[in-house]
Amino acid sequence: MGVNAGEAVCGRQGERGVSLVELLVVMAIMAVLFGIAVGSWNTVQARNRTEGVIEQIASAMALARIRAQTSGRNQTVEVDFTNDRFRTQAWGGTGWRNVGASRHVDLLAGTAACAPSTTGGIKVFTFTPRGTVRVTGGGTSFTVMARTRDGKYPACVVVNSITGRTRIVRP
Repeated sequence: MGVNAGEAVCGRQGERGVSLVELLVVMAIMAVLFGIAVGSWNTVQARNRTEGVIEQIASAMALARIRAQTSGRNQTVEVDFTNDRFRTQAWGGTGWRNVGASRHVDLLAGTAACAPSTTGGIKVFTFTPRGTVRVTGGGTSFTVMARTRDGKYPACVVVNSITGRTRIVRP
């Protein structure tokens, strides 16, 4: 007497397929796993938003430094902490890149240890042909911080005042 495929899978002789209870158990396990995955995905997205913004600002500063050295003229990067946006002459335009509303990221003046500062306004980083940088407005630190609106996943760009080089700090 042969055993057909349905009986071999279920382990019961004479029955085929799966019961409703077995199907509901599998669906419940899948729902729990899906819930865990969605929570992890939201965390990854929030972290990537702040990382992306801070990398854009670091790139803008690196470009301004290189352009200042190659052109022999000062280049600026402006960071507006009030409206969560930034811009640089090095891009060849005067348009602001908004990061607050579109990416749900706050820009803040930061300390060298990547802690938030209460300074507001517009901070202007001026890169010179010698490779140095000056800061005017928006406090005296050489740091810009980005974090999510709820204060999570901070990252900072720290500019060396002597060499003008940038580095990204993640506390």
